[in-house]
Amino acid sequence: MISVPKELFMPMPDGADAGRRPGVVFTQTRGQCGRISLCIFLLLSGVSPASAIELTDKVTLGATFTGVHQYGDYDDAFDDSGDPIGEQDKGTLAVDIKGEFRPTPNDSLYAVVSFAKGNGLKGLGGLSVVVNADDLEDDVKNINGRGRDYLLEAYYEHTFEFDETLALALTAGLLDASQYIDHNALADDEIIQFMNEVFVSRFFLPTYDPGIRAGLSGAGWHTDLVWMDAATETPGVDPDGYHFLGVDFGFSLQLPMGKGHYDILLQSTDRAMTRRSGSERSTRIRGAGVSVDQAVSENLDVFVRLGANNEEAAALVHRALYSGGVRLKGQALAVPRWTLGAAFAYLDGSGDQVGDVRRTRVFETFGRYALTAGSNIGLDIQYVADDIRGGLGPNTWIVGVRANASF
Repeated sequence: MISVPKELFMPMPDGADAGRRPGVVFTQTRGQCGRISLCIFLLLSGVSPASAIELTDKVTLGATFTGVHQYGDYDDAFDDSGDPIGEQDKGTLAVDIKGEFRPTPNDSLYAVVSFAKGNGLKGLGGLSVVVNADDLEDDVKNINGRGRDYLLEAYYEHTFEFDETLALALTAGLLDASQYIDHNALADDEIIQFMNEVFVSRFFLPTYDPGIRAGLSGAGWHTDLVWMDAATETPGVDPDGYHFLGVDFGFSLQLPMGKGHYDILLQSTDRAMTRRSGSERSTRIRGAGVSVDQAVSENLDVFVRLGANNEEAAALVHRALYSGGVRLKGQALAVPRWTLGAAFAYLDGSGDQVGDVRRTRVFETFGRYALTAGSNIGLDIQYVADDIRGGLGPNTWIVGVRANASF
């Protein structure tokens, strides 16, 4: 029998402490993958994992394995070929490998590599939102139509330290804008928190494309500025790509009831977007948002995320997001290895034509049980309903089992 230190049975950290990075999926035939994922997970959970392995004092290597099996009961939902989706269940096993080389304390070379097979319920479509925000097979092949496979992030970063609290970080390479824009400690990580994309990041943020970032941080505050030369195969966007500029200003407050984090963000693209009206004159996507997470007590935290974009761009399905939720630590119920979460989101649709989404409602709840400090297993339940102009619209219940291990 393997002896595991007591401290390894504490729940995994959330949000910024967890270090969200995208996962990757290997999928077998339906029904098989859930068993394969569970077997590999149980094998891994017998090892005392850490956040990363230090190969040398300058090189670290880490990996995350995530197994997901979801069952969906789709009503009035149709796939891309027009066939009803009905009842579906699919399993995935995600693997994400990251490495970092630090030649000096102020310099870093970082990369994330992903290999994938299978798309789970994400590949079925039928809904205006994605029920598993992880990067799956179609996401990690021919990334953004650029012909690159598997390499998600690769960048160099240098940090200038002006004093003990003030620092400026400059980053350049293949970036993921969501790593710097729209922070939330409770709703930012599809691996161990909410799985639906509306509770991860619902703003128009490019990922895995060339860009630069400047991040200035001080005692209890930060400002991140991100510019990216982005591409996407999304209809309504210039096939030659677009430029993105985003800024996130965040600060933390220590209130009597607990600590909170508050972020304000602004974003804009250049005029590379097709207008919804069909006009030959192109437009841009502009938006603003607020993201807040706040401790209410020692074991209870709440979050709110609000955002809105202009409506002209045809690429946007929704123009506004209103979401919020709670996280309850198991200590409150005398079950310290458990973490519970629940959230609701309401999204306003952008279009006013028949077939456009009028509004979308999403509810999700999860329970996560910590096996060790770096491995856990849990249950996830979602309800998604789209209201379509000129029709009833699809709705579905999703029940999923999720397990992951990191080292």
